[in-house]
Amino acid sequence: MMMVNLETLVYGKLGGADGAAADVLRCSRDFSDAERALLGEILQDFDFDGDQARALVHAVRQQHGFDPDAAHIGDDDEDGAGVCAHCLNPPAPPLRDYYLWRQQRGASGQGENA
Repeated sequence: MMMVNLETLVYGKLGGADGAAADVLRCSRDFSDAERALLGEILQDFDFDGDQARALVHAVRQQHGFDPDAAHIGDDDEDGAGVCAHCLNPPAPPLRDYYLWRQQRGASGQGENA
């Protein structure tokens, strides 16, 4: 897969008229390399109508503030079994959740590019 500049991908797929592209770039500035790679993969793999673009912006905003350990229960708060529900079923990162949603829609024949 050819590496394309993330900014080029964002503006190429989302355009710039409604501010979606600028919002995605602003929120993804501090993403880890893995998060940026996933965002790039999403942008390369799919086309976006207005609703899908808004959903992506929302996922990027959520990912920007995502703390996978925010719901973790400390040792003192665990139930009598000593098992943290967060550790058994940790939250899905929002950007990953978006990617899986788009893949599922494509797999069900709803016209996605994959």
